[in-house]
Amino acid sequence: MLSEADSDFALFAWSLSARTCLEWLVLKKREKQTKRAVNFVFGPIIAILGEL
Repeated sequence: MLSEADSDFALFAWSLSARTCLEWLVLKKREKQTKRAVNFVFGPIIAILGEL
């Protein structure tokens, strides 16, 4: 059985790791969207320059 302090710490550690995981996922998603936007904007320009 966990003491109250131990369970508080376990809850804190769990919420911290869950938050870190969530932030990492958001960051990854944003990174992917940024790459997609860059490809959308610069892709045609690079393709046109490649044709020249």
